[in-house]
Amino acid sequence: AFQDITERKKLQAQLEHQATHDTLTGLLNRRQFYTLALREHARIERHGEGAALLLLDLDYFKKVNDTFGHLMGDAVLRDLGLLLKSTLRTEDLASRYGGEEFLLLLPQTPLATAVITANRLRELIASREVAQDEQHASYTVSIGVTALLASDHRLDTAIARADEALYQAKMNGRNRVEVVSTSTLVKDSGDSAE
Repeated sequence: AFQDITERKKLQAQLEHQATHDTLTGLLNRRQFYTLALREHARIERHGEGAALLLLDLDYFKKVNDTFGHLMGDAVLRDLGLLLKSTLRTEDLASRYGGEEFLLLLPQTPLATAVITANRLRELIASREVAQDEQHASYTVSIGVTALLASDHRLDTAIARADEALYQAKMNGRNRVEVVSTSTLVKDSGDSAE
């Protein structure tokens, strides 16, 4: 009886993990990210503390797939997932937002600190090399950073700002960090950082 219950609990945990995590990267899936991020946003509304959102996109990911094949592309996505899990704090949320985009929420993190974190991640990623079937590939990311504010009526409002910053990072040469601030943000150091 004990073994049967143990096996059932193990299976239940596996099914729950599959329902809430991306199978390739092991990060939160989009739905679970939204669930947890909405809880964090409610906390921000209650207590007035901020958080930061980072939207990462792999630079020239199609070229990686076209040059090395989709197995290498998958290896790069897995590598980025492992790096994020090993680098971020336990309270941070990291998700595979879609395709080669990743969305991070850093609770109780001022915008200036988020920019430092984003640049540290960008540098770590640029220094990595992924091996797959005797081939080696390196990759970079562009990162858009913004704050998640109590005044954001919807989570998507802040995500749209992070997406705007990401677009600027790509337009300004990729492998960089850009920040989009709003008039309601606490004073930051400017609209872009490198």
